[in-house]
Amino acid sequence: PPTVGSSFDDFWLNASGTWSTVQLNGGSVPGDFAARFGATVQAVPPSIVYDNTAVPVTDGSGNQLYYPSASEYGDEITLSGANRVLTAFDFYYYYSGVSAGSATAAIRFYKNDGPGGAPGTSFFTSDPITLNPGYRRQTINFSAAAGLIAPDSFTWTVRFSDLGANQAGLLVYGPPTVGSSPDDFWQNAGGAWSTFLINGGSVPSDFAGRFGATLQAVPVSIVSFSLANGDLTFRVSGGIPPLQLQVRPSLTTGSWVNYGAPFTNTTLTLPAPGGSQSFFRVVSQ
Repeated sequence: PPTVGSSFDDFWLNASGTWSTVQLNGGSVPGDFAARFGATVQAVPPSIVYDNTAVPVTDGSGNQLYYPSASEYGDEITLSGANRVLTAFDFYYYYSGVSAGSATAAIRFYKNDGPGGAPGTSFFTSDPITLNPGYRRQTINFSAAAGLIAPDSFTWTVRFSDLGANQAGLLVYGPPTVGSSPDDFWQNAGGAWSTFLINGGSVPSDFAGRFGATLQAVPVSIVSFSLANGDLTFRVSGGIPPLQLQVRPSLTTGSWVNYGAPFTNTTLTLPAPGGSQSFFRVVSQ
């Protein structure tokens, strides 16, 4: 028998244009044939789900503002769209050193499940990132295999280390052009998280950051169906909306044709088609 998947203990044979089921040796041996299928889930291009890199905040002389701190601090953000499997993260910083040395940054992502909505459970910590002098953009890429799924809202933070006499800080930008962020930020002082404003709130208290993400792709399937009062009801899971129900009158022959309009819900009810039998499937458009 198959070791992955399953098969009926007979097979289909087309004799003179007519399909019928056949068993080998009257069913005394399996009526299956050697085969193996490989497949993947439907690929979805990444999209930007949060972007706060368009509007730099400067001082009265036109100099880019940054927030220097040796404490861990960062921005609470809300992502846009439905994509939540993170693919990349960009952040901007300034480092006053004259060359790359021992100074590093560590990035963390937190759920806001701490007291009063503060950062609580960490779900990502980067390796130490060596700081380079001046104003810099740093990119962290996430592999698809890692499956790093972000909640709709969370906090990303930075902690600069081994600065010596130098300074380092995230660049101040805002407002975001994709997604949103409260006009303050979180800082951990002595183990306690508190919210802070820059210049008393006279400028946006957000930091330059951008997240790319894709959908968690799960194959679409019909979980159950029922017939009542001439209507068919399907319950569907997985797939990438919009979905489309298709029908054909034979299990193995004929073309699949769309039945009903595209849908996005997990439950679909439509009038049952005529005919003695119908076969259905659901596909992602």
